Amino acid sequence: EIMGKHSNIILVEPVSGVIIDGISRYSYATSRHREVLPGRMYSPPPTPEGINPLVATEELVRSALWAPNLELPLEKLLVNRLAGFGPQTCREISYRAGLEPGISSQSIGDRELSLLWKSVRAIIDMVRSERFEPTICSRDGRPVAFAPLSLTHLDGPCRRMDSMNEALDHFFCAREKETNL
Repeated sequence: EIMGKHSNIILVEPVSGVIIDGISRYSYATSRHREVLPGRMYSPPPTPEGINPLVATEELVRSALWAPNLELPLEKLLVNRLAGFGPQTCREISYRAGLEPGISSQSIGDRELSLLWKSVRAIIDMVRSERFEPTICSRDGRPVAFAPLSLTHLDGPCRRMDSMNEALDHFFCAREKETNL
């Protein structure tokens, strides 16, 4: 289960669906959604909140982002309302839309919603057509970010890789070298 800070590896008996063990164990005392303990029945993680961008329409995205009474940075609103998009991708969406970094959700109107939709749609189209652009970005000679799309919002050099596997391998090998110095 690859879910950001909640990622886990869970071994499950395939026929019975009973958990054999998990890298991270937790009970209802720590998770209100489910238990991951040996001998318990496996249940999948909760479905993320927010709209699925792959099936979203412009109207749906616009209505999900229209939050004039909500004082949130736009990037955080995007993360909360678009399922599967993390903070880095949402910063990229905002940047590609030509919006100021850190703009408040209260500051966006019809024009900004149109620009955001165009940015979201461009990323959705890239995913649907599988035209990925595996990228690693560096600052001061050390890798700071990787993504399956060009990260134009970051300062510093970004380098295209042949595959996402190559990007991840390069990124984490460089990070491990830093740690071992």
